[in-house]
Amino acid sequence: MTTTNNTKALIESVKETLTQDGDLLRNIIQQVLQEMLEAEMDQVLGASKSERSDKRLGYRS
Repeated sequence: MTTTNNTKALIESVKETLTQDGDLLRNIIQQVLQEMLEAEMDQVLGASKSERSDKRLGYRS
């Protein structure tokens, strides 16, 4: 029962936060997508942003 009550309280808290700040969800999604794109680019190029590597497959600005 306590877990269910805690979960419900957490859900209500998140809903309240999202309704108060409409840009919050947009910012979270933007940050997650940016991290995903950065990770994908690191994998494709073989090096992180500003990292020097002899095996690098391309360049990033």
